[in-house]
Amino acid sequence: MAYPIAIKRIFRRWGIDMPGHRATIAQLHGLKRKYLAHYGPHSLAPRRAEPMKFSMVRDMNNISTGARVNGRDWNDAHRLVFMFRRLNLVMIRTGFRLGEIVKHPSGEIMFLTFACLQWRVNGTLYTDPSPELLHSMESERDCALLAPPRAKPDQFGEIHCPFPATLTLTDEPDNAAAALRDIELLCDVHGDSRNHTALFCNANGEPFTHAAFDKILQDALTHLYGRNVASLYSFHSYRSGLATALHAAGVPDAMIMLICRWMCQDSLHVYRRMGTGENERHIRAAAQATVDVIQTVNVPEVSGDHRYALLFEQMSISDDTQPPTSEAASSDAAARPTVTDQPAASSAQHRLQPPPRGTKIEVYWTDMQTW
Repeated sequence: MAYPIAIKRIFRRWGIDMPGHRATIAQLHGLKRKYLAHYGPHSLAPRRAEPMKFSMVRDMNNISTGARVNGRDWNDAHRLVFMFRRLNLVMIRTGFRLGEIVKHPSGEIMFLTFACLQWRVNGTLYTDPSPELLHSMESERDCALLAPPRAKPDQFGEIHCPFPATLTLTDEPDNAAAALRDIELLCDVHGDSRNHTALFCNANGEPFTHAAFDKILQDALTHLYGRNVASLYSFHSYRSGLATALHAAGVPDAMIMLICRWMCQDSLHVYRRMGTGENERHIRAAAQATVDVIQTVNVPEVSGDHRYALLFEQMSISDDTQPPTSEAASSDAAARPTVTDQPAASSAQHRLQPPPRGTKIEVYWTDMQTW
């Protein structure tokens, strides 16, 4: 509704009357009902990309060198293939948007540059490492620090940019820090050039386009799983996949928002998905849980009024005693002691006492004189 509201505001400035907000909403709802009636009850359900799985990232990383992927030789001699294979490993562990990797339509630098990448080697931070330093890095000791660039929710770099993602170097074949080190060694960018050279760049040092990375991702997924499966995934799947995997690992929502750099709960609820196994586990646990809640207005009044007297009388009837008939109840009404809100002044045998602690009682919500 943001666009219609903006249009109405503009027309109002021109002195042209437009339908009110409620009328516009009602018309929109009517159009939606017509759409659903024609195309089906679920036709307006949003279709979002499926979360990328770490296993799928490993499968793409393990496509054999020399394989033909949609007519392209799959090897690191091809610059786009080289960058995609490294980007694939980095994206699933950082949750960056593709818009933070590729060229921005405005021409501004809103993509990762080499200046965003720092290295901690043997406890010392380096912003412009030499090839010798990079080759000296040790597994499990050194790491890469990748700071977010300016982005759609942080257009001036005031919120997320100061807080880098930490990627520790290991000997695993799908290690993201090792992938970034490969890029550093290949591009060999130093000095002031690090401030404006895209981290994932072509041979000219320029960022790739959105379309180029989108196509090679679809090519890789189609090569592995077929076109139908590939159509369910996009580069936003990495972001959703990281959030979903963190949730499955028991990471709190607040920490997931921090890691994925979300600023509102709505985004978290859209992209962090619950797996079928987790859903089934929660339902099974709920089926075994004891529910003992009750609203105060539904609590029966059994103390200090005539209802308590009737309840106490019913409890005193033995199991083999039949409840009185309606005629007997009428004849005994005069003999039955009258219960009031005041303490009884009769003998102790007519004074009502609460049952002992721990006694279980049954309350029958009926006016009938039967159990």
